[in-house]
Amino acid sequence: MRILIIGGTGRLGRVLTRTFATKGYTTIPVGSKELDLLEENVEERIEKYHPDYIIHSAALSNVDECERNPTLAYRINAYGTKKIATTASRINIPLLYISTDYVFDGTTPPYSEDSEPNPVSVYGASKLLGEEYVKSVSSSVILRVSWLFGPEGSNFVDFVIRAKEPVPVVAEQISKPTYTIDLSYGILNLIESKSSGIYHFANSPAVSRLKWTETILKVAKTSKEIKRIDWSNIDAPAKRPFNSALSVSRYENKFGKIRSWEETLSDYING
Repeated sequence: MRILIIGGTGRLGRVLTRTFATKGYTTIPVGSKELDLLEENVEERIEKYHPDYIIHSAALSNVDECERNPTLAYRINAYGTKKIATTASRINIPLLYISTDYVFDGTTPPYSEDSEPNPVSVYGASKLLGEEYVKSVSSSVILRVSWLFGPEGSNFVDFVIRAKEPVPVVAEQISKPTYTIDLSYGILNLIESKSSGIYHFANSPAVSRLKWTETILKVAKTSKEIKRIDWSNIDAPAKRPFNSALSVSRYENKFGKIRSWEETLSDYING
């Protein structure tokens, strides 16, 4: 099977490439240089790779940048996704789309796959519109994830470990960290089982950003002062959902329990 990974040079894309290679799959990781979602020739370029399956993990994911430049956010996250979905439908191959917990408003967690989306930011809204385009593809998967961390790129865990004191943290925000290595095997399960529909994937349990930071420092065996930032004092263009914890019952009922983030955090920091 030839798997085209759009966004293959990003943090998750590089992990996917590595994981899939160990399972004997032929992966074609492409970044924006090879496949620019802003260009008109996306369909033509995809066809040249002759994929049997497409994983779409590319996005403008900087939440505040999306709020400052909504036109660009929609061109990449929504209409770029539409180009990919149109191609997948026309050449009749499955598509797996990486979406986000930010499609929810954060007021009524935990969120199942059947919960009603209500994004509070341009980023969340543009990703949600991307989901709608993906639904037109038969045998498609929409996979919502949250708080990604892992190798192959900077992330919040690295930020905390490397930050100078005091470490600024929005204390109240709650979600579930997702280890990209575990996620890559979760995606492999979905592909090999020929799954379709909406799934959530994250490492449990839900945790506040403050507790997450405290645990990172503990596992890293380092002591730093933490500067708590109140939600009301955040001076940022985009709103964030207060508690966007995802229910992962649908995935676990089909494939088994997902590891805790405490276990995966130790794996990541201690190697």
